[in-house]
Amino acid sequence: MKNSYDCPSCGKKFVWDDESPEKTLVCASCNYEMDAPCAVLSKGHLIGGYEIIRRIGVGGMGEVYLANQKSMERKVALKILHEELASDKAYIQRFMREVRTLASVEHPSIVSAIEAGFDNGVYFLSMTYVEGCDLRKMLEDGRSFSEPEALKIAKKISEALRFAWEKHRIIHRDIKPANIMITPENEVKLMDLGIARHAKEDLEITNPGMMVGSPHYISPEQARSKRDIDFRSDMYSLGATLYHLLTGEAPFPGDNSITVLAALLTDERPDPKMKNAKLSGKTSSLIRKMMSKEADDRFQSWDDLIAEIDPILGNYEKKTSSARSNSVIFNNPRRIIIVALAFVIIFSLLVTLVKSGREDAKRKNAEKLYGEAVKFIEENPGPLKDLRKKLVMLEAVQRAGYPVLSAKAKERMEIIVNEARAIKEKADREKMESEFDEIRRKAYDSQKAGDIDTALKVWLNFKNNGPLKDDREYQKKMGREIDYLEGLKKKE
Repeated sequence: MKNSYDCPSCGKKFVWDDESPEKTLVCASCNYEMDAPCAVLSKGHLIGGYEIIRRIGVGGMGEVYLANQKSMERKVALKILHEELASDKAYIQRFMREVRTLASVEHPSIVSAIEAGFDNGVYFLSMTYVEGCDLRKMLEDGRSFSEPEALKIAKKISEALRFAWEKHRIIHRDIKPANIMITPENEVKLMDLGIARHAKEDLEITNPGMMVGSPHYISPEQARSKRDIDFRSDMYSLGATLYHLLTGEAPFPGDNSITVLAALLTDERPDPKMKNAKLSGKTSSLIRKMMSKEADDRFQSWDDLIAEIDPILGNYEKKTSSARSNSVIFNNPRRIIIVALAFVIIFSLLVTLVKSGREDAKRKNAEKLYGEAVKFIEENPGPLKDLRKKLVMLEAVQRAGYPVLSAKAKERMEIIVNEARAIKEKADREKMESEFDEIRRKAYDSQKAGDIDTALKVWLNFKNNGPLKDDREYQKKMGREIDYLEGLKKKE
């Protein structure tokens, strides 16, 4: 059975037959090699009163299936926690947090939870199944959005997020086109509160320093893994989504998360009007304020944002009403057919002419970009020197779309990133060793002077509050030092 999945490197969707015998596959967009998707549950499998129909998605925490709830005879979306995570208490904690989050939020624009449980060795969560198409799929299919269309979507999501924040103190943390669904009835639905969190919730469930969210849309504070983020982080992500809807590309485009995050944290926020000259100045200013680098410079409440959107929409509705009252209805079926046929013929001729020279132009462009990248890398040796520029140049080669050079560029990029990572890890390790040795020296001086209590305080304070408190290896070392000193104290 064929299903669509997301590439873990570039985020682009691809279609895969779950019954294929192939073990690996290569993403057609970025040439990333990955393990082939493998369905956890087969069609007809029963879990907690739900009969599996087919898999419809894969997330960071688990598989998502279309299933039939036998007791109610209705279709639901059933999320199954990954098997390898089911034995990890931290992940189970996070999974159950998702259940509590979804169950507490009831809003017409938010996909709601039904129930959660454990059956046949798996944790599951059932949610309302929403038919329709998400904004990312619509964008990938070439769908363009008018200014009022995009603003209406943004207003609906703002209202949903206002409810989640003001009533439950919940932030979503992963607002992006893929998590916004448009139903056949043209309703807007916010999906996947899977990584949402309560403002008062203990964040130890998420590993320290771990970034949660999607690189193209996360806020600067979220990219830095700050712990005190609030609803204004979701506002930035919604602004980035609105930017994408109205310009056709993400604010900081790129197929590599490293270059995207580097641009997010260092480059000036882009002006959407530079990409879409037809965009009104008011909407452009609204998006830029939503995407301010500092949270304090954004709208300070969802009400403030909605209050800015409403007048812009009202102005468009007045123009539409006026144009409708003065328009002449075009209703000539024969003329429509003739125009359509002429368009098809002209378009076919243009496609034939363009296609013949496209491949050659693609190859020449890729060769030029690759040559420039190689020259720059050789002239600036060392993985840390001009790292971002090197990655951007190699990423441009991949986007050029010539397979041979795309593969070479990807290989060079991986080598550079790995070397840079190794250097950083070595520097971090040396810093940790230096700090550990300094504390050991202070404790030893106190011990030598016969002040074992002070030596113990030095180790205990460093163990519980120092920069190495989350490092297991050094925690063990410090534990041994403390045990030794406590043993000496007992002998006194």
